[in-house]
Amino acid sequence: MHQYYKLVSEQEASLSEYCPIDLFSYEETLVQDALEALVKTPQNNLRLFLDGVQQSISKETMVQCLLGPDAAKIQLTEAIAGDEEATLPVSLTDIITQILIQSPLLRKLGRLQLALDSLDVETVHRFYTQMVDPVTNTLPEPTFEEFLNTAEAFMYRVDMGEMMSHDQETFEAINAASLSIEPDDLEDLEAIPAGLMLHFIREFLLSATLKDCSILITVRRMENAEETLESKINPAMLRETNRYEEGACFHLADEPRPCWPRV
Repeated sequence: MHQYYKLVSEQEASLSEYCPIDLFSYEETLVQDALEALVKTPQNNLRLFLDGVQQSISKETMVQCLLGPDAAKIQLTEAIAGDEEATLPVSLTDIITQILIQSPLLRKLGRLQLALDSLDVETVHRFYTQMVDPVTNTLPEPTFEEFLNTAEAFMYRVDMGEMMSHDQETFEAINAASLSIEPDDLEDLEAIPAGLMLHFIREFLLSATLKDCSILITVRRMENAEETLESKINPAMLRETNRYEEGACFHLADEPRPCWPRV
């Protein structure tokens, strides 16, 4: 819906085909499709920097940033011309696909988002309306220390190391069992301690923050890398040939989400 809104309001010239579910799927084909959709319509979801300088994003630049403009142009021209010995050059999209399906980062991020958003938004909103100041109709913004305490309490009740080893269904069941609130308790909010309601509101805000974070991936040629690049990338390429060094981390683009009074 937001995509159509941006199109109608002329914030964007076309609809994005990017699907976050595909990106988080750990299925190579789906992850590749998601990244290619981002390259086609990056909007504000994808940015490319080369030696610290932001680049325009296209299929061509995703190749040029690895090979250089001249070599990339030659390989692309030969492939398009149907040269039997020509192969499509390796794209940065290929490399990032392999980094993402081999790294636990997206799985860990997705499970943190889910575990911190353990109650449905309607329940969190009921907590919020129960806790707001009747005069200002707001709650004070949580401090950094309060968010830190919330995170520490969450890590106390949730063993993410153990939960990362379970399948999705088992993970969700264990997370639900770790909550200190039973479904029947939600019928009477007066019986739920105010501190516990605040805790789950802040967990929800942390989850919302993680849903709006940025993932930073760096890729650089190794000094001892070979001069030629294979036409195909596979997991062994990154692990065994020492062709690239890669790193991935997620970065919170903003401070923890302020959602008052819009929970």
